Amino acid sequence: MKPLFGLIAILVAATAPLSAESARYEQNLLRLAEILGAMHHLQQLCDAYDDQTWRDQMITLMEAEKADEEKEARLTAGFNQGYSKYQERFTGCTNGANIEIDRFTTEGSNLTTWLSRNRR
Repeated sequence: MKPLFGLIAILVAATAPLSAESARYEQNLLRLAEILGAMHHLQQLCDAYDDQTWRDQMITLMEAEKADEEKEARLTAGFNQGYSKYQERFTGCTNGANIEIDRFTTEGSNLTTWLSRNRR
């Protein structure tokens, strides 16, 4: 497996989103938070990454967004939702879990690219 979301660092260097109220931007941002939460659980099952990799990515994302308390709460809820959903679905490292990791790697990278391109 390859490291995921190297582009999150680009978000940190970028300025505010073009339209902070953009529904698509927020939707993609929350989806990325969910993916990070799911990956946090799945990596624990499959020992693919250090235990804190995905939490650290989530912290980086919140810092990049300069999240206020409300936004931080939404992003944290998304992360926790992703974690809980996949905790219920997978209790061990299975072929299905590895397929999800691969799928999230691609989707997360695509979302990160989109989010970084839609900042000014």
